[in-house]
Amino acid sequence: MRLIPALVALLSALPALAGSPRFVDYVYIEANEGGSSGGHAALRLGDETYHFQHEHPGLLRLHRDDWQHFRDGYGVLENRTMHVSRVAVSDATYEELRRRFNERYLIERRLFEHREALHDDRVLLELLLARRRGDPTGTTRLRGAGFFFPEEAGTAECDAIVALRRRVREMYGADAIRQRMDALRRELARLPLPAPGAPDTEIPADGYPRFGYPFSRRYRDLATALAALDVLDRALPLRPAARWPSTSADLRLGSEERRAVARFADRLTGELTRLLESDRPDWGFAFLIGMARLAALRESEATGRLVLLDAFPPEPEVVPRSYVRRHPDAMTSLVGEARDAYARARARLRARDEIDEEDVAAVEAAGNRLLELRAAAAGDHDLRVSASPLVPSRDAPWSDLVVPDVTEDDLARSLAQVSSTERRFVDRL
Repeated sequence: MRLIPALVALLSALPALAGSPRFVDYVYIEANEGGSSGGHAALRLGDETYHFQHEHPGLLRLHRDDWQHFRDGYGVLENRTMHVSRVAVSDATYEELRRRFNERYLIERRLFEHREALHDDRVLLELLLARRRGDPTGTTRLRGAGFFFPEEAGTAECDAIVALRRRVREMYGADAIRQRMDALRRELARLPLPAPGAPDTEIPADGYPRFGYPFSRRYRDLATALAALDVLDRALPLRPAARWPSTSADLRLGSEERRAVARFADRLTGELTRLLESDRPDWGFAFLIGMARLAALRESEATGRLVLLDAFPPEPEVVPRSYVRRHPDAMTSLVGEARDAYARARARLRARDEIDEEDVAAVEAAGNRLLELRAAAAGDHDLRVSASPLVPSRDAPWSDLVVPDVTEDDLARSLAQVSSTERRFVDRL
């Protein structure tokens, strides 16, 4: 997408203003000294902010950020002056703008996801070919596995996962976990390579692009399920680095909150037991995150102190520590806002008898932002930020690879085909 229509083009040919107006904000951000090389522009529609950014290799990509994240990133942390021009528009124009920008964003996101999928296909095939040729060193990364792997020597079994394992064996049989692991290995061995000549370089002129289930994603989904069952079979504990310390006074739970957490953990145990029967291809990731949350919740119940998983993505945006130190007032303001948001999320644990996953996720996300800001303000590390909702997804390297039952020549031909497809697709973006 080397040429994307300017923002003004999306305002053309829209209905004229009629009736009570709504507002669209055009935002201009000045450059700051010693930082960004120039200004930046965005369009704000309610809580959604759309803006274009350059990406390698010379692509212009549309981004959609929550307004508070956008404001905090540019206006507070980067201390850049922001100018807002408010334009009154009709309801019809406002909704049309939202629709068009949302469509453009979703289409571009899908195209860039497919670019990454083709890249991942190539990298995985290179790894599998190297394994077939006798090189045992390579690994692939599995989302969610980082809460338990790499495992640490000498650690005891996790009581919460021991109890879950007992429930699973009672429901499905004493050998059910091992049998399922063997079945996954057989499925990985039978996994078909990417089909030759697949039309994965076509980019439709209009409409939402549709692509197949990528080889690399299918492989990782199966491998992630295998990793999840390994955690369950051995009742591996949470890695200390994958969770926040529970020393802060803000993490102390009241008796009502402890009871709510305990009841939710009981329900989560049952849901995870049933998840083993799921047909969804990514059930392994959901199972890993569920076990990590279950372990955190049971420890919270036992200790009376909230245990939070580290929910930041594996490769987050980062504000350098040196920059944070130069803007203590901005950090104080952000910590205050985060503390208020965390208090509102914690209130959900006391609002009703039965809390749900949405309540737990809200506390998890708000707590992560507060603790991250405090740690960065204390000078401990760079400040991690994320424009997307915080959902635990910590990854880890995985070396227990199963090479599909095909010849070395088959793997080499498939690799050449995928490499060619990837190059053609990138050229067409």
